[in-house]
Amino acid sequence: MMSSVSRRADGEPRFVSQGVVAANSERMVGGLSACIWPSTSSTLASVSIRLRPLVVVTALSAACLPGFPERAPSTSVVVDDFSDVAIAQRYRHEGGSWRVLDGGLHTVGDRNQPLWSNVVLPENVRIEFTSVSSTPAVDMKVEIFGDGVRHESGYIAIVGGWNNTLTVIARLDEHEPSRATKRTRFEPGRRYRWRIERTDGRTIKLFIDDELQIAYDDKAPLYGPRNNRFAFSGWESEVVFDDLKITPVASTDAPPGSPAARP
Repeated sequence: MMSSVSRRADGEPRFVSQGVVAANSERMVGGLSACIWPSTSSTLASVSIRLRPLVVVTALSAACLPGFPERAPSTSVVVDDFSDVAIAQRYRHEGGSWRVLDGGLHTVGDRNQPLWSNVVLPENVRIEFTSVSSTPAVDMKVEIFGDGVRHESGYIAIVGGWNNTLTVIARLDEHEPSRATKRTRFEPGRRYRWRIERTDGRTIKLFIDDELQIAYDDKAPLYGPRNNRFAFSGWESEVVFDDLKITPVASTDAPPGSPAARP
C-alpha cells in the first residue's frame, strides 16, 4: 500500500491515501496512528512511503504524533490552584467543556476528551489533587504517562467508576483484563484528595485521602517521549478538580548513593 504526503501552503501536513486527505496528518493504520510531517523546504514537498513493514509505521507514529513540543522532564515541583482562568497556556485539549470557575477546574462530562497538562513528567513522580463529583455515579478519572493527545495512551485511574462500584488503574485500555480493580463506593458531593505516584519505575499507586486503594505493577512500564503527560479526564460526570501538585521523586530502585537515589 502506497501513501503520499504533501505540505499545504500554510505548512500544515497532508496525508493522502487512495484519494483521501487528512488535514491533521494522522491516520489509523492497523490500530496505530501514522503520520508524516512536511519537509522544511520552502517549496511544496511531496513524499511517498510504503507503510510496511509494521515497524516503520510504529516509528513514524512515535515520531510525529501531534502534541506538545518535546522538552526535558520537570525537575521542580509544579502547582496549579486554578486561580488563573486562562488554561490554554498550561493545558492542551481537543474539545469538551473544560473551564475554570470559582477557583476550580470544571467538566460536565466530556466523554473521554482529556485536558492534558503541559508538564513533562519524570519517570518517577507524585501527582496530587482534589476532586468532587456532583453526579450520583461519581466516576472521576485522570490519565498518567499518556502522549498528551489521546485518551487511553497511558495509564487510566478511575475512582468510583462503573456506577460508583469500582476503582481502577488500567494500562492503555480501561477494560483490559489485567487492570487493577477494587470494589469501592464514594460519596457524591464530597471532596477527595488523590495521590498517584510511581517511585520504582514500574508500579503505579493510587491513594485517596492518604489511604492506598490499588496498585498496578507493570512489567513493561510506560515511559518516554510519548508517555510522559498527565491529564484530567472524565466520561459523563460533573466533576471539579483543584489544587494540582506534581512532584518529581527519587527512584526507590536506584542503588544507594547513586544520583537517582538522592532526594
